[in-house]
Amino acid sequence: MRKYFWLLCLMAASATAHAQKEIVFGIFPYVSPSELVRYHAPLRQYLSRALDRPVTLVTAPDFKALIERTQRGEYDIVLTAPHLGRLAQIRDGYQPVVRTRHEVQGLFLARKDAGIAKLEDIKGKRIMMAEPLAIIFHMAEGLLNEHGVFLGKNATLIETKAHNNAMYAPLRDEADVGVTGFRLWEGLPPEEKDKLVVVAATRKVPGFFVLAHQRMPAAEVERLRRALLEFEHSPEGPADYAVKSLKGFSKIEAKDLAVLDPYVKFLLERP
Repeated sequence: MRKYFWLLCLMAASATAHAQKEIVFGIFPYVSPSELVRYHAPLRQYLSRALDRPVTLVTAPDFKALIERTQRGEYDIVLTAPHLGRLAQIRDGYQPVVRTRHEVQGLFLARKDAGIAKLEDIKGKRIMMAEPLAIIFHMAEGLLNEHGVFLGKNATLIETKAHNNAMYAPLRDEADVGVTGFRLWEGLPPEEKDKLVVVAATRKVPGFFVLAHQRMPAAEVERLRRALLEFEHSPEGPADYAVKSLKGFSKIEAKDLAVLDPYVKFLLERP
């Protein structure tokens, strides 16, 4: 019953439905809602205790909806992709709090028997990637262009909603190449990983960002920052995905923000 309740909370369309004293914590939809519950329930429980206020996890059906809801200020706190976090800071009145220690990197995967050993071999092939709002899409497209591969011209793009779909695409013959995140690749079962080869890797950018809306009092934002920096040492920390796979939280440096500006430019210019 409790799990069902939190699933309903995750899919809630608006933070305004929640009680006034609750903290609404938005998490971008990098996996399914049920997985988000499983991944971050320990973090929700920890923050409720650390901030002495109920914390409700919510999400959105896709990246576009998350961007729109963030812009409307529906989240008190948001954990989001790095370029979306920078956008929220620049445009939407959110304050950077911490980042995860892991780095975001895209990998090009192909079957070992496909004869694809370098990026130039992707010409004339089918390539599956998550939607263009994903930062991995832009890093991957830029790298392809450097090697003479242009989506929609000499390579066929197949869009998907999730990086894990793209990871499995070569195994399912849904595409010749799939572009996914390094963390997902690390978690792929060995028997499936053995059938694939990493053709190339994109550059790395900072991990996920946690931001607080400007309506949160400064003292509470500082409590949140301290709590997140200490989270990995809490009883709940080792069980949460943010610690296990994202390597915990660290302070956001100026260089972490500046490297994301080219990707934010695209978001601001898109229709």
